[in-house]
Amino acid sequence: MQEQTQLQAVKKKSKKSGMGSFRRNQLIFIWLWLVPPIVTSLIFGFYEKVQSIMMAFQDLEGNFTLYNITYFFNEMFSQDGQLLIALKNTLTHFTVGLFIKFPFQLLIAYLIYKKVYGYKIWRYIFYFPAIIPNIAMTTVFIEIVSKHGLFGNMCQQFGWTYPADGLLGNPDTVTGTVIAYGIWDSLGQSMLLFCGAMTRIPTDTLEAGRLDGVKAFREFFNIILPMIWPTLSTILLLAITGILEASGSLLLLVGDQTSFSINAHTLSFWMWSKVYAGGKNMAGQYTLVCGVGLCLTLLVLPFIFFVKWIFTEVLPQVEY
Repeated sequence: MQEQTQLQAVKKKSKKSGMGSFRRNQLIFIWLWLVPPIVTSLIFGFYEKVQSIMMAFQDLEGNFTLYNITYFFNEMFSQDGQLLIALKNTLTHFTVGLFIKFPFQLLIAYLIYKKVYGYKIWRYIFYFPAIIPNIAMTTVFIEIVSKHGLFGNMCQQFGWTYPADGLLGNPDTVTGTVIAYGIWDSLGQSMLLFCGAMTRIPTDTLEAGRLDGVKAFREFFNIILPMIWPTLSTILLLAITGILEASGSLLLLVGDQTSFSINAHTLSFWMWSKVYAGGKNMAGQYTLVCGVGLCLTLLVLPFIFFVKWIFTEVLPQVEY
């Protein structure tokens, strides 16, 4: 009897030690995977943000200054300020993306989901720009809108006037042309996400709606949109979060700062030009970019949190 008791105690001890060893190995394995992203986030995330905030109040020699902050406000309240023009163009890109590209992507996804005539061909046509290299797409687009390209030859045949330097070389048409390219290039980017969300909708729900006489219009707005709202809200929130990054392929379409109109600048391109476009003999204006970036972040941050609160707390969530 005593031997059985000792044997049971040994088994329990070995079992506990085995579970402890398994748990310890499991934690070691998890931390081995977590350490690299944590270190990367600390270096390229936290340290970078702190360093950029410090540089916002410094000049290129590291001395304290408020010039970068005053420069932002002077440019914002100046009618011909480069930064103000860049901000207007950025908001134009964002508005077009939100109210034109986004609904059009959603409509294309719905038509493909409903398997309209030729939907397989249209699916490839709309998604091709998303998989073709951007340099190839911009090269083709430049040739199309040039003076001797497709649009230029068509206007010449009909006797219409066309810019001598093409649509991308004219200050009055360069911004609209870049936006048009952005619409063409981004049609298929969110289409797969929308199609994937729609395929998750139970077919019983749609069949019940059809039995009740629900037409395509009401089906789209009263059934489809509410049931894919989690996907829509996530994409919209990401788009609004990147409102200051809204831009087009300016560098590929129109070249560097020396060969293209200031009227097409966006905030992203303005920052790039201040850091890199000066050439090898000119120091990048890092501190100025940090100061402007800090002011823009403080300006937009409350709006982003407000939109996030509306999406997560105010608007109803559909679960199925």
